[in-house]
Amino acid sequence: MPEPTLDRPSRNYEFVFLFSKQPNYYFDRTAIDVPSRSSYRKGDRANGGSVWKTVHGASPESGDALDNIWRINPEASPYQHVAMWPRALVRQMLMPTTRPGDTVLDPFAGSGTTGEVALALGRKAILIESSGLCQEAMSDRLQALNGSLAL
Repeated sequence: MPEPTLDRPSRNYEFVFLFSKQPNYYFDRTAIDVPSRSSYRKGDRANGGSVWKTVHGASPESGDALDNIWRINPEASPYQHVAMWPRALVRQMLMPTTRPGDTVLDPFAGSGTTGEVALALGRKAILIESSGLCQEAMSDRLQALNGSLAL
């Protein structure tokens, strides 16, 4: 978890874990590969040490500094949630691990970011949240996307 320090360098990263119940799970790394920098064939794509980059905000700070860290900026939001994930981060996790029509489970749904991204990518979502404040934010957020959602 990032540390809010002002008087010393701080750790500003979080680990992301992807879990599966099945030994033969779906993972399509090519869904998030970046264009290859050194290839003789036009259009080659690469994943140099898990370089995950999208046009939706996950990108290296400089064009040539590809490494194995996702650099995703936080997003402003009208919802009061202390640990809201940027949509680019959720997209990075859903693109290689789900197919259109799959169902995504988020047992700590917060304001519904996972549900919003899942719907945008053509996935279904089961969202679980115990906080009444977050449930209201999630309902508002997802109803704005699709007024026919069952909440």
